Amino acid sequence: MRTMFLKIIQGLLLLIGLGMLILLIRLPLLEGRATNLDLFSIYTDPFILYGYITAIPFYVGLYNLIVLLDLRQHHKEQNDKTFAIIKNIRFCAYLFAILITIAAIYIGLNHHSDDDPAGFLMICFLIFTLTLGLTAILKKL
Repeated sequence: MRTMFLKIIQGLLLLIGLGMLILLIRLPLLEGRATNLDLFSIYTDPFILYGYITAIPFYVGLYNLIVLLDLRQHHKEQNDKTFAIIKNIRFCAYLFAILITIAAIYIGLNHHSDDDPAGFLMICFLIFTLTLGLTAILKKL
């Protein structure tokens, strides 16, 4: 039963990673700033590149979480490797939260006068809160 549950969680994490990858590739094409840009200019935009840089700790943490679940699935006891993986996940979560906060501050201060940044800022706040919640859960382990 436990093995099946951990396999389902691993599958969900893989789906989350795949969904985020699709968003990272597709979303810049739909963004308002990209309406008059060619394909090369879209993917070399500094804000879009910052989004890709921000995705690096997300994917490193996601990979480490999948490895941790795989160790738990095979009934490995907590050893130095699991503690190191948890420490890596927490570091990636903190780095991700900091990068999201920097993006929120930048957009909050430098948005166009015609734009309303409330939606973006709320999404940043939600991601920040969920990330810090994950680190609090991992701190208990």
